Amino acid sequence: MEFSNQDNLEVIETKFPYKLKICFIILAIIFILLLIFVIIFIVIIKGNLEDSINEIKDKNKDLQKNINTVYVASNEMNDKIEKINNQNHELKEKTKNFELYNISIEFIDKFNLENKELKNKINEINNKEEQFKILIDYLKSENEELKKNLNETKNILKKNITNIEVEKKEFKKFLDISEKELKEKIFSLHGETCEIKNYINITQNEINNIILESDEIKNKINTTENELRQRILELENEKDELKNENEEIKLENMELKRKINELENEISELKKFVNKINNEKKNLENRVDIIEKEKEEKNKYYNSLFKESSIIKKEERDLISKWILPYYNLKFELLYLGSRDGFTNQAFHSRCDNKGPTLFVVKLENNRRIGGFASQSWHNKGGESIIDNNSFLFSLDNKIKYGLKVKNEGSLYGQDSSSVLFGPNGLKTGDDFMIYGQNVVCRTEGIKYNFIQSDLCGAHVVKDIEYEVYAVKNYIK
Repeated sequence: MEFSNQDNLEVIETKFPYKLKICFIILAIIFILLLIFVIIFIVIIKGNLEDSINEIKDKNKDLQKNINTVYVASNEMNDKIEKINNQNHELKEKTKNFELYNISIEFIDKFNLENKELKNKINEINNKEEQFKILIDYLKSENEELKKNLNETKNILKKNITNIEVEKKEFKKFLDISEKELKEKIFSLHGETCEIKNYINITQNEINNIILESDEIKNKINTTENELRQRILELENEKDELKNENEEIKLENMELKRKINELENEISELKKFVNKINNEKKNLENRVDIIEKEKEEKNKYYNSLFKESSIIKKEERDLISKWILPYYNLKFELLYLGSRDGFTNQAFHSRCDNKGPTLFVVKLENNRRIGGFASQSWHNKGGESIIDNNSFLFSLDNKIKYGLKVKNEGSLYGQDSSSVLFGPNGLKTGDDFMIYGQNVVCRTEGIKYNFIQSDLCGAHVVKDIEYEVYAVKNYIK
């Protein structure tokens, strides 16, 4: 029994490592299969990631273009805002200058009124001075008359005294006559002597009265002279005061004249400034009139463009004209209309070849509106491509112009199997943009023209429902 158990153990030991090997092999196979599955899964995910990365790149390009357009528009708006702010600042300064002008005019009016009042006061003072002069002259004339009267009274007294002396002499003569005659005449002369005495008394009284009157007159004269002197002193003081006032008034007048001159200079400067502002205003008004006339002419001009078009909107006419040549009077003549002439290459070439610069617009089945401009003539001969550095494609819906990436290379191609062909690149890579029949073919991304299919056509091949071609007149390269 012991021998058999040992044999069994040996058999088990020999079989067990063989099973382990099988298990390890199975596990290795499973692991390899898992690795293959993971690698396949990673490859699939990588492909999807590359596609999504390409889509993200395309979207980033679109976003970059939109950001650039927004940035340009914001810059234009900032420039306009700055211009408006400058105009507002100029208008504020002009209004301030007008307010200063009005204030200066009010100040001048007040100053003129004050000057008139001062002149009236000076005239009143001068009138008073003249009145005082007249009064002094009058007092002097009265003084002279009093002196004349005094002299006359003195002369009368002198005459009376001389008469008395003559009578005394005669009386002495009578004394020399004999006593008899005297005695005889005493009685006769006694009455006369009494009368003479009475007369002498009367004359003496009169003389005394005259002397008293003359004294009174002298006193009056003295008093009047003192009063006159005082009055003259007062007048002289008043005159000095008036002179001082006159000098002050003259100084004030000088100062006022100086201020008037300054104000007149300021007024003249303000008038010059106002004239300048008026001239600027007239120039601005004239400029505004010119701009309005130009605007009316431009509106008339833009309204006259593309009247036959059912694709181009009224507000897009000036945009297309400016894309071709800014601020120039271009004229557009309808050469070809698909709904009228037929959507064939032959109809296009029969009406549009060798016509000089042309513009085309198409309306697609997906309602997109696109077009392009060629400054060179179209033809259907094939051969070499046409170099046209001024050509471009555009989207009316997005209002974007797609110009050339590289210039001085073949940018157009004329052939009978298509109507218009932009960006010929050969059969291997495919052309950028082409119309044949009623089909519009558009690359995913332009090689020679700077556009993306999603922005321009929206698909690789789209049918057009209307096709218009215009000859561009008055074009200057």
